[in-house]
Amino acid sequence: MPDELLKKAKIASLYTGRLHKILMLVFKSLFFSTYPGYLKELFVFHNSSYSSRGKNILILPIPRTTSYGLESIRYQAAKI
Repeated sequence: MPDELLKKAKIASLYTGRLHKILMLVFKSLFFSTYPGYLKELFVFHNSSYSSRGKNILILPIPRTTSYGLESIRYQAAKI
C-alpha cells in the first residue's frame, strides 16, 4: 500500500532517495574539481593492469566496526 501511494505522488522511496544522494556525492566528488578535497579522499580507485569496461571502480574498504563501518558512505558507495 505505501508503494502505491508513493507512485501516485511520484515520490521516490527513502531507500531510493538515499541511493541517489550517495551516487550524486560520489560522482561530484570524483569528477568535479571544485568539490572539497576531503570528499575526494574518501574514495579510492582500483588500479588494474587488465583492460576492462569499467575504468572507475572503487576499492571496497574493510570496515573496522560492523555497527558504523558497514553503514558509512565510503563503504556503501564502493558497494553500489
